[in-house]
Parts: sequence; structure tokens; C-alpha cells
Amino acid sequence: MNNLFQNLVAVLGAMIAVASVALLVTSCVKLATSRATWYRFVLAIGVLAGVLAVASRCDRTRLSISHANPEGYAGQPLRDSVEVLAKTGSTPVEGATVLFLPMSSHGTASPAAVATDSAGRAKTNWTLGREIGAQRLVATIPGGDSVWISVDAPARPDPVPTKIKITPDSAELRFVGDVAPFSAEILDQYGDPVPGAVTWSNERQCVFRAGSYGFATAVGNGADSIVAEFDGLRATALVTVRTGAR
Repeated sequence: MNNLFQNLVAVLGAMIAVASVALLVTSCVKLATSRATWYRFVLAIGVLAGVLAVASRCDRTRLSISHANPEGYAGQPLRDSVEVLAKTGSTPVEGATVLFLPMSSHGTASPAAVATDSAGRAKTNWTLGREIGAQRLVATIPGGDSVWISVDAPARPDPVPTKIKITPDSAELRFVGDVAPFSAEILDQYGDPVPGAVTWSNERQCVFRAGSYGFATAVGNGADSIVAEFDGLRATALVTVRTGAR
């Protein structure tokens, strides 16, 4: 019902605008060909220009922010993408080119130019500049509407080891003396590697023995976990020994 009402109002407004333009054009012609004073003619032209300007503005594609989570650290990508919505009236605009332009020293947007989809949406990933404090990006349709997105970018906290990742996550050995190599990576809260050396161990020495560099050497049938530890962090990977298996 709301869409139907809006459409009826839009049609009525268009009819009134067309009638007004036709009346003003007729008046301008009569004034120009008669002996009426020039100021009335100029006034009529001004009114006509105003009506046309309002009509063209009503048809202008407008931009709005449909999704933006302004959280991130200086020099790092925002946690979520920036998304804008292009509409003409209540109708989404497909295929409109939207430029995403951070201010100087306020990072980069990738991609920088995006065509709106069938729902009128365009989005980009904004990596903030290294400057601490307020940063801004403008989304704009060339020659058309623009919208600004702002974020307060604090300094990134120092990295702290939070996780150990073992590769591979499992291994199977078929003969006594076979060796499965494992590696471990220590990661911080951003998912980036940090320096450090893990210690390797396992409980069931009758199945395999864990070497100091992450090598699991088969001893007998069974299964056990190889364990990597660092500063209170712990990760495991399964090792299965099946001697004599075909």
C-alpha cells in the first residue's frame, strides 16, 4: 500500500509539473509576442527555470550509507566493508559507478570504483591510513550525489600471542621408524605470526615419540596426539600408527 500510494503521488506530481510547464511556456510565448513589459517575461522565464530545476532534482540519483561498521585501527582494514545504496526516488539504480575516495593520508579503498548491483548497492574495503584519529572517505557518483563515512582510528594495540597453529592437523604412519614432520606457527590476536619456539611432546611413547623439532617417529600401533606448547598456549594434532596395514 505504501508503494502504491507513493507511485500515485509521484504520478500526480508529474502531471502537475507537466501542466505547469506547459502553462508557463504558453505564457512566455504570449508575453514575448505581445507588448507586455519585459520584467514579466523575465519573471516567467525564472519561474519556468525553477520548476525545471526542481523536477530534475527529483530525478537525481541519491546515495545513502546502507552498511558501515566504523571500527578499525590506524593502518589496518575496517572490520567490515563499506556499503552504499543508490536510488532514484524509491527505485534502486543498477549499473551506476560509485567512486570510493579516502581523503589524503586516510588510507585506500579497494576496489576504488564499483558499479551498483541490481539492488542498487556498491561496497568496498577501506584500509585506514596510519594517521591516528578521525579519518574520512567519500562515496560519490561522478557528477551526482555524494555521502561521507567517518571513523575514529585509534592506534593498533601491540601484538600478543593468542594461538598456535599446527600443520598438518593429522598424520598416519604405516611402519615402525616412519617419521611424520609437523610445524607450528604462533599467531597474535590479528592472525599474524609472531616469533617464538614451541616445545613438542606426546603422552603415549609406545605409539610414537615426539622430537624437539616436531618429528613424530612411529613405535607401535595406536593413536596419540602430538602437542605444541608456548607460553601457556597449546595445540594438538592426531598421529595414528598402523603397522602392517595394507
